[in-house]
Amino acid sequence: MHNRRISIQNLGLALCLACLILAPAVTWVGSDTSARRMLLSTFELCGWTTVISLPAGVLLAVLLTRTNMRGKRIAWLLLLTLLFLPLHATAAGWIAVLGKLLSQAPAFFQTAQPLVDGMNAVIWIHSMAAIPWVALIVSLGLAAIPQEVEEAAILDISPTRFFLGVGLRYYVPFILAAGLFVIVTTAGEMTVTNLYVVPTYTEKLYNDFTLTRDVASAAIQNLPGICGSVFLAAAVGGSMASLSSSGFGQRFQQPRVYVLGRWQAAFTSLGWSVLLLVFGVPLISLIWKAGLMKQVIGSEYWSPLALVQMFFVMAYRFRVEFRVSAHYAFWGSVAALLVALPLAILARAGGLRRWPAIVTAAICWAIPGPLVGLFLIGMLNWRVAPLVFLTDKTPLVPALALGIKALPITILILWPAFASIPRQSLEAAQLDGAGRLALLWRILLPQRAGAIAAAGVIAFAIGLGDLAWSILVLRTDTVQRRVFGLIHSGVDEQVAGVSLVTLGLYLVLAIGIRTLFIRWTSTRKTT
Repeated sequence: MHNRRISIQNLGLALCLACLILAPAVTWVGSDTSARRMLLSTFELCGWTTVISLPAGVLLAVLLTRTNMRGKRIAWLLLLTLLFLPLHATAAGWIAVLGKLLSQAPAFFQTAQPLVDGMNAVIWIHSMAAIPWVALIVSLGLAAIPQEVEEAAILDISPTRFFLGVGLRYYVPFILAAGLFVIVTTAGEMTVTNLYVVPTYTEKLYNDFTLTRDVASAAIQNLPGICGSVFLAAAVGGSMASLSSSGFGQRFQQPRVYVLGRWQAAFTSLGWSVLLLVFGVPLISLIWKAGLMKQVIGSEYWSPLALVQMFFVMAYRFRVEFRVSAHYAFWGSVAALLVALPLAILARAGGLRRWPAIVTAAICWAIPGPLVGLFLIGMLNWRVAPLVFLTDKTPLVPALALGIKALPITILILWPAFASIPRQSLEAAQLDGAGRLALLWRILLPQRAGAIAAAGVIAFAIGLGDLAWSILVLRTDTVQRRVFGLIHSGVDEQVAGVSLVTLGLYLVLAIGIRTLFIRWTSTRKTT
């Protein structure tokens, strides 16, 4: 059984790497000269974003998961907030620091031009947004190491040698998955690249449709990119297959925490330095921008009263947009849960039954946002009375777009949650005469109600901040689309104020997610 898992893990990694190479190769061969230039920009963006975010995220994962670093509870709360913070809000914070274009000086450094601009700024903002996700994914890998293997190994070797030797095969697939996640999400986004006028292949997909307004011709024109997305989905599927054989969904326990001793202060400072860079610098810049008061031309000062006033004024001024965004995000989370629940329950049995969940999550994860909008428009843009009513009078199309974006994460939350239910309790219920529906309604769903609620809140948070997946199918302005338009002119006190409102909302959601997670883990039995 162990050898079979190792074989599946190696096969999944090989499939992932092969398809990751084929995806850009196929897209490159079938593209023209202009598309190839955009592909090169996409390759540069994804490559440097991975190089910057992966080491920082791995460092945070090790410190927060396996050491007695100080302030871990607050650190995890900040990371949870950053996980689902909309990319436009992250971009607003960093634009206020770095500046944007030649017309706007940075918030603290009054220079004649931005400190960082163009591709370098895009790489930096994407890297800062990716670090929390890398930390979370690698933390799952560090927690998936079997306790018995670790306890037996550290009797003979040091913990450092264990993690650099025996433990590698358990968490390296998660590091590779984190890198793949960064590549896929960065390649599929166009928020920051559009702000800094950096052309990428995803933006080409969006522009091709907006110019032609013809789904069929746009799809044919971008057939190489669609084929590349198929190979990218296969790479994600191979990575997920490797993770499921590395302990994802089977082992859940509190990982061993190593005492740093005299190195505790140094490593705590190092970890918090990364967190303050990722979270603190853009936050301080937004607070500074939102509280600026202008007296006369060329003269301004910062006022805490102006900061508080701007926060509440922007919350009221954008109340309609926030309500519309929440409305779409709610139905998107419902759509994600309706699809993810049966797939996760089926996947808990392992074997071939996990492949519907893997394939669905891989496809939804790998498809660029604009391509999702193209697909939904092509599928639902028929002049048939029921479809006209559903597309024009209901939130169906935006909800489907947001549900597709949130679906992979929702599956990956619910799958291990249901897989961790002990088989003994299910077998005992079956001996008492419980059928499949009784097992579902009396054991599976009640025992994992906390995980289902957490998955729903997370899906809601993802949908609340989306722009790339839903921009083509929106009929009403959302807060992210309004702010995205305003940021093009720079980050003034109004943009900073609404960004702080968004940050506060996501902090509340992070507290709720953390509370649900604690309640779930406190009642969960170890498999």
